[in-house]
Amino acid sequence: MAEQPTSERSIFLTAMEKSRGAERAAYLEEACAGDAQLRADIEGLIAAHDRLPPSPAAAESDTFDPPILLSLPSTVIGRYKLLESIGEGAHGTVYMAEQTSPVQRKVALKIIKAGMDSKQVIARFEAERQALALMDHPNIAKVFDAGVTETGRPYFVMELVKGVTITKYCDEHRLTPRDRLELFVQVCQAVQHAHQKGIIHRDLKPSNVLVALYDGKPVPKVIDFGVAKATGQRLTEKTMFTGFGDVIGTPEYMSPEQAELNQLDIDTRSDIYSLGVLLYELLTGSPPFSHKELQKAGMLEMLRVIREREPTRPSTKLSTAEGLPMLAANRGTEAARLTKLVRGELDWIVMKALEKDRSRRYETANGLAMDVQRYLADEPVQACPPSAGYRVRKFLRRNKGPVVAATAVLLTLIAGIIGTALGLRDAQKAWRAEAKRADGELQAKLAAQKREAETRAMLDLVERKVFAAARPQVDAKGLDYDRTLLKVLEEMLALRKATLGPGHPETRACEKSLALLYFDRGQRHCEAAQFRDAIEDIARAMELDPRDNLRWYKAAALYLYAGDIERYRAACREMLNRFEGEFADNPMTAERTAKTCALVADSVPDLSRAQKLAERSVTGTQRHAYYRQFILAKGLTDYRGGRPEQAVEWLKRFAPEAVGTDYDATAFAVLAMAQHRLGDAGQARTSLAFARAIIAEKSDDWLRGEFWNWMHAEILLREAEELMGAVSQDELAAARQLRWSRDLADPKPGHLAYHAPKLLLTDDTVMYRRICTGLIEKFWDTNDPYTAYFIARLCALAPDTASDPAGPVELAERAVRADPSPHFLHTLGLAYYRAGQFDEAIEQLHKSIDGKWNANAANWLVLAMVQHRLGHGNEARKWFDQAARWMENPDALRSIDRRDSLACQVLRREAETLLGLRQGPEPKEKKESSGQE
Repeated sequence: MAEQPTSERSIFLTAMEKSRGAERAAYLEEACAGDAQLRADIEGLIAAHDRLPPSPAAAESDTFDPPILLSLPSTVIGRYKLLESIGEGAHGTVYMAEQTSPVQRKVALKIIKAGMDSKQVIARFEAERQALALMDHPNIAKVFDAGVTETGRPYFVMELVKGVTITKYCDEHRLTPRDRLELFVQVCQAVQHAHQKGIIHRDLKPSNVLVALYDGKPVPKVIDFGVAKATGQRLTEKTMFTGFGDVIGTPEYMSPEQAELNQLDIDTRSDIYSLGVLLYELLTGSPPFSHKELQKAGMLEMLRVIREREPTRPSTKLSTAEGLPMLAANRGTEAARLTKLVRGELDWIVMKALEKDRSRRYETANGLAMDVQRYLADEPVQACPPSAGYRVRKFLRRNKGPVVAATAVLLTLIAGIIGTALGLRDAQKAWRAEAKRADGELQAKLAAQKREAETRAMLDLVERKVFAAARPQVDAKGLDYDRTLLKVLEEMLALRKATLGPGHPETRACEKSLALLYFDRGQRHCEAAQFRDAIEDIARAMELDPRDNLRWYKAAALYLYAGDIERYRAACREMLNRFEGEFADNPMTAERTAKTCALVADSVPDLSRAQKLAERSVTGTQRHAYYRQFILAKGLTDYRGGRPEQAVEWLKRFAPEAVGTDYDATAFAVLAMAQHRLGDAGQARTSLAFARAIIAEKSDDWLRGEFWNWMHAEILLREAEELMGAVSQDELAAARQLRWSRDLADPKPGHLAYHAPKLLLTDDTVMYRRICTGLIEKFWDTNDPYTAYFIARLCALAPDTASDPAGPVELAERAVRADPSPHFLHTLGLAYYRAGQFDEAIEQLHKSIDGKWNANAANWLVLAMVQHRLGHGNEARKWFDQAARWMENPDALRSIDRRDSLACQVLRREAETLLGLRQGPEPKEKKESSGQE
């Protein structure tokens, strides 16, 4: 008698080969030898197997290995006990297993699926096993063992990588672009090792590059060489070939040569292309061609796209991405900075790796890695944009048919031109006569233009003298420059009418500038007649261009501000009629129309139409850049519609984020009225005071484009104060204290750097000092250069705002070590000045100036104060005058960042006081009372 099987697995396999019924029962009786528990276990396995659906592939296979066994935790293959399935491909399954001897450890065991063990699959499986066995690199998963199961299914055992895909790891840990590039270099080095061993991966993608932590450091591991191709040796004795028409690889990461129907000519540069796609995704968050886009195109079109369509540059992809703020946050940087960082050399590196013509790609993975390392070391990279000639040749190759057709058309046109020229020759005599007449007219026109040019030169001279006469009055006497500007424009208009004539284009341009200045300034600096003229000018403009929807919003608000309620209501009705249909899908138009029509109660016959527009603006727009304005329109229309509870619910989403803009003031004004209607008088007074405090912080910002927001806030504040009474000075001070205390409770250095300098412009140094102290205490140990820069700049912007002058110096030095950019260098120079280190301050400020910073006026002002402290009066005045001339340009402060603009204003005030050019601030005892708790 043959030796009886003794293992549970062997008994099960043998029993499955017996026919059902008496033969199987007799065998189990004999094999189990009276062991009831063993027989019950075997019969349970047989019953579980019988419940599995039949597999057509299994029926055709020559081997049999019941999948039920591999699903059991106790399944043992050789020295390995299967624990759980951790991955599955088309032909194989990967299990986490425990090796029992000669050492105990967790490993990954890959085995061919039951029913998939065809000759070609086995050959490809053995090729992957042999490919991994050939390689020994810290960034490639190692092979420990190999063998076959009792039923002949091959398997191999490799290193267990407890990691996640490289893209997921980078996003979850918010790695910066520099950190991502350093990980990518290791992946390139792993691929280079495979190429040196004669192995082409052919399926590089994020899911085949895992990142795991080793000794606390992230290490990428390249896995899955299932479709690898050997270039210098045979990986297996089994027959294996890529059939004609087969496409191997993942479409999004596939090289153009892989997209050919015959892939016999694949070399290592195919992997270079896939590495380029991986780098593209690490930088932009998605591959050049998305899975959805390729699948939608169909098979043949998908392959054509991969072979022929040029990918968008990474920087362009980022600049047009809808989720750019989230992408930038996942990369530890700001949206604008991320796009700027990728533009240029990183664009060149990625696009060189993604060249359709492989002869223009990097020759090796090591070449790609070295170019990335050159970029990280601030060295010149080898990649560069393709030449114009190369782009022309690519265009001609892609558009051969259209180019041939265009050439034929061009030749036809040339032939027609030649024929026409021959015909025109006969008409030359007539033309000469006409030309002589036209020449006479031209000479007369030139003479008129010369006279006009002389008049224009004289006019320019006079206008410059008018401005030159106005400026000293403003500087010396402290006059309102904006009122003076009105007088200058009026004089210029009279002069142009006298010299150029009332209908001349430049006269009309001057009239329009003056009218718009009246219009934008409302009743602040012009008489009632001038104000009415401005309204009429806007009304005429709306008649000329009725589609100018912005002009309609402004005109309606202006009518209301001027007290012309009837024209306001007429404008609201016209806006509803125009914009409900024509701009129905534009949330910005819906918001503006709804908010404008709801500025006062009973403004239009049917308020429900405005409410519907407000509902439309907030529906499905949560990620819109202006969503907070949509919330404001919704809350305002709810309040007007008699729903104060809903108005409070919506506006409380808006108000806690108060950052001092006019939109916040409007929101708090409406919130105050809604809370008052609900009987919450105390909270209503607080909200009203908050709104008035925000407006009180405004200086002349409304002149630079925020006038309409200010007007809306003033209209609603006027109504709220009529409803509840005006805000007292104590309430205003408490609101300002609360507004800044909220920022101190959860300080955000970048946000405070944007807004806190307003406190210096209003001489509230106590609150400003508290902000600086709180920031240093909370963020002293920060490693983020921007956080260090923001805190150092705030603490050094005014004297005595840091308890220890060395603190801002150390923070600024930390920022400059990480990023020696001009604005960081300026902050370090300012901090040195506050610490009395004048020589060091001068050195850093000149470095910042050499960096061509667009806010160099701040450097010049600090240099003026440094030179004054050193006793160099003439040198100090030279630097101050240079800064003052720049700042007196109306467009200067508008052209730079808001933080830089406020800093220039603060530093100018200090420099003027120090150099004796203005009277100093009031005593601190008087000004600092508003900041006391």
